Amino acid sequence: MVLLFDKFIEESKATVLDNSSVDCNQIVSDYFSGSPPFETKDSKKHEFPDAIMAAKLKLLFNMENPIYIISNDSGFRSSLNNEKGFNTFESLKEVFNLINMETKIYEVITSFILNPDTHNLISDMITEELHNKDIDVDGYDYDRKGICEGYDYEEVYIDDISQVDFEFSSVDDITEDTVNITLSCTASITAICSYLDESRSAWDPEEDEYIFSEWGSIEEKHQPNFDCEVIFSINREGEEINFEIESTDFNISLDQWTRLSRRYIEPEDPAEVAKAEEMEALEEYYKH
Repeated sequence: MVLLFDKFIEESKATVLDNSSVDCNQIVSDYFSGSPPFETKDSKKHEFPDAIMAAKLKLLFNMENPIYIISNDSGFRSSLNNEKGFNTFESLKEVFNLINMETKIYEVITSFILNPDTHNLISDMITEELHNKDIDVDGYDYDRKGICEGYDYEEVYIDDISQVDFEFSSVDDITEDTVNITLSCTASITAICSYLDESRSAWDPEEDEYIFSEWGSIEEKHQPNFDCEVIFSINREGEEINFEIESTDFNISLDQWTRLSRRYIEPEDPAEVAKAEEMEALEEYYKH
């Protein structure tokens, strides 16, 4: 692993910083005072590496020698936010968005996205893509130790997809012919899921198989949040710029974090089903 890491450092042309000049007394003082990145009590002891990195960066950079920092660690960013010459971002998307804001295409594409007709068109396309996707539903709930409770679904039927909406997130790339953007999307999805009900099935230990199997059904309602990448082609006619959607792409899964509710569907009584079919047959007979 050390050799692989050394190779990564070499190939990425990274600069290795020497932390010997860091004032550890100040870091300990920040720890006891709860200053960033030690403001979260539950994980304070794990923040020392971040504090050392932040202290070293403060020694090297300032208003005359600015730095751009990208990190999804909010505590690490908060320890640098008030430093002059420090520009912090949560992701590369924020940086790309900042760069692309300087172009005319950025202004035109953002106005185009905010147009109600465009909004409806994209929402309809995302809805269609959702209907065409094989959406996986994880029926288990997990804690830190693993599976806590739930169901191992064998089959999933997406019963309803509605309230698909989005907000503009960022412009990720602009070329001569295309614009890539990211949208932050939401949807309401209802799934009917079936699982093997072991409590109502009979197992034959000698044959190592079920004598008969009973299946249960669960209705799950979900409200996932997901990012969608949309690629537009650029059509120029003189000074006028128009866009056409080339593709949409996103990944989505439903699990305990997207689940709003879960309802057990009572199995149908075979006698009642047979009676209902008989009544329908009689109704059809008398109609003719």
